[in-house]
Amino acid sequence: MKVKNSREYVDLAKYRMIALVYALSGTGKTMWIGTCPPEKTGIAACETGVGKGVLTIAHRGFDVCEPKNLSDLQEVCSGKVFPDKEIIVIDSLTAMVRTFVKDAALQIPRTNGESAKRKAGVPELDDYGTMGEFTRRTLNLLFQANEGKHIIVTALERYDKVGPDDPPGTESRIGPDLPGSMFMAAPAMFDLVLRMKTRSLLRDPNDAKSRYSQRYFITDQMPGMIARCRPGMGTKNFLDLEEKFVLSEDMANSVGGFPYLLNKIKRGYGEGK
Repeated sequence: MKVKNSREYVDLAKYRMIALVYALSGTGKTMWIGTCPPEKTGIAACETGVGKGVLTIAHRGFDVCEPKNLSDLQEVCSGKVFPDKEIIVIDSLTAMVRTFVKDAALQIPRTNGESAKRKAGVPELDDYGTMGEFTRRTLNLLFQANEGKHIIVTALERYDKVGPDDPPGTESRIGPDLPGSMFMAAPAMFDLVLRMKTRSLLRDPNDAKSRYSQRYFITDQMPGMIARCRPGMGTKNFLDLEEKFVLSEDMANSVGGFPYLLNKIKRGYGEGK
């Protein structure tokens, strides 16, 4: 077994971003993906509508594939579809889980026969555990088969209420909309877990007509919210707790875009040497 020095992981020439970005539908997750360099990025798209959700960034000229089943998704994650790309994007994992990951779980027969719900394509409690395991294996394949590449996975947002069988003191949480235990387990697999939000602000405090909507990320743990920022030194994170996302006409130069956050992390490691 090879032994590495931990400084190799923060070599600025080799550093890679492993990020899960989640938000409510329409917040701007795919728009943020559009700030990535198109020539270096491959996108597996599985939303609805023209372009499977990438219509807002289609003008940028990304290479896109549209997985139709779990086997297709695993082919993407294995590195076979975008072997020469430096950034692999899964957009969105929630949509994929709700469609063909669910379908794959429902194909597993039950020894005691099928229920009417299951025959109609509606998952039952144990199916969500299977879907979660399929999702975990697929993410693990994505990480292991794409060493040295940036990985971005998007998901929708879900409010997970406390259940009657949860341990005492367990908080209700907002996190990625993923099945079973993957609600908590998937974020633990990423170095960055970013929750994208919007809020209304006034450009001029004295002018109500100056109201605008600001996008921003929560980058680290807050009460009742799942977020994570591993890049840092000791107690210092290289990303602020809130990072604004201000889209510019030249998307690559957007404040809070992929290049912006990546360079901020690299700058942090560079200054810490």
